[in-house]
Amino acid sequence: MELRMGEFGGQYRSLGTRSWLKLMRQGACVFVASFASFANAEVGSLLTVLDGMGDGTWERVNANRFSDTWPAPADRSAPGSGYTNPRAVIQAWSGFAWDSNRGDLILWGGGHANYSGNEVYRWRSRDLSWERASMPSKMVEETFIGSNTVPVIVNSPVVSQRVYDYTVPSSAHAYDNNIYLPIADRFLTLGGATAHTGGRFTLRQPDGVVRPTGPYFWDPAKANGDKVGGQAGSANRPEVEAGNMWENRDNQVFRTLSVVSGGTALAEENGNDVVYFIGRPAGGTDAWLYRYEVDDVLRPELDTVSQVGRYFGGPSAIGAGAYDPVSKLFVAMGSEGTPFVAWDLDNASPSNNSFGITPQKVGQFDFGAPGRLPYGIDFDPRLGKFIVWAGGGSVWALDAPDSGTVSGDWSLSLLTDGALSNPADVPAPGFGSGIWGKWKYVSDLRAFVALEANEAGDVWVYRPQGWVNPVPEPSVLMLSFGGLMTLAAFLCRRRG
Repeated sequence: MELRMGEFGGQYRSLGTRSWLKLMRQGACVFVASFASFANAEVGSLLTVLDGMGDGTWERVNANRFSDTWPAPADRSAPGSGYTNPRAVIQAWSGFAWDSNRGDLILWGGGHANYSGNEVYRWRSRDLSWERASMPSKMVEETFIGSNTVPVIVNSPVVSQRVYDYTVPSSAHAYDNNIYLPIADRFLTLGGATAHTGGRFTLRQPDGVVRPTGPYFWDPAKANGDKVGGQAGSANRPEVEAGNMWENRDNQVFRTLSVVSGGTALAEENGNDVVYFIGRPAGGTDAWLYRYEVDDVLRPELDTVSQVGRYFGGPSAIGAGAYDPVSKLFVAMGSEGTPFVAWDLDNASPSNNSFGITPQKVGQFDFGAPGRLPYGIDFDPRLGKFIVWAGGGSVWALDAPDSGTVSGDWSLSLLTDGALSNPADVPAPGFGSGIWGKWKYVSDLRAFVALEANEAGDVWVYRPQGWVNPVPEPSVLMLSFGGLMTLAAFLCRRRG
């Protein structure tokens, strides 16, 4: 008996009975594992909420307030500095990451002239509640000379503060530079405008000179709201235990880049986590596009950073970024007159030019001024569109040309008109300093998650058009796959 399968690498392969059964056995075991992961999904509570919603509607889902989890005043960083209110973690040019392995929203931020604390927070979909995931590090005074971007410690009258422990990052305006790496199982922050200096992450060298550094990993498996994120003795009270949660990857490329007002997007390539991000070389204002690949979570020296796009006239990308892995288009927010900027990563190289996009509106609606108050953007692979949110209830869809390239006809349509909703049923409009990274597509939900309200920490889910529950109904599974489950169990037991 011989069975012919599809084409692999241009050649047809013939499979004998034993090979065919082996293939079936492997596939059946994958199916069992996939079904088990659905059954154990931490996002089950959110899926139940989404199941009861209508397309194009919102639902607030946090069961407690963000402020319920803040550290006591005595535990906060830089007491007496005026930068001690954790509300700025959400308020100040910030973004979150979505931990797809645990169904958690990871929040870290503050920074510059807003908040010194570098503690981490999580909102957990398993119980819909906020929790603190680490304690903040203490700050110490140092004397600097030079600009805000590259401070060097000398005997100078310019005094500022930094984290006591260089193994952890100073708090920063995170913009859209916080992202979760599911393969490495790490939260990554590229940084932004750090506390007090407004510059990059810094590291004191053995000779006493301070230079730029970063980025930083944070390990969710070590999360503990009663431990400081760094080493022993680095908390504001000596009795607080060390959590050793952070790791500085100290990549050389990041010593020359500013990621202020930056955006990121995740991809999986070569079996590794890949982050596309916006950076500004040598402290300039022109936005270039970079690719950061993590080859081995235990070996930071293998991390690679390469330039895949350059600024080429017109608006400079600012704020949130999004990536379509099929068309290989990276899209970021732009300016008021040209609201979007894109790169075609089929042409990834240092000479790959940015492309300003002024889409054709489909219908009559107001899109506002994204350059003044950066909007959030992310890609919905089911709709095949870039979905935009600016606060409030309105949501827009940016549709790329059919060619899958940056040149051609882009269109913008209104998916949900917030003006038609009861204000209590949608997020508040005109959020603070902008959305930046507070709007994410979550593949496990096939929906979007948004964050607003500086003290309440309101977490919202948005159900897009054509939503289908990613977990099939049990009755459908039983009818459709009952036979396959039996076969799967039998074949898995015979494996080996």
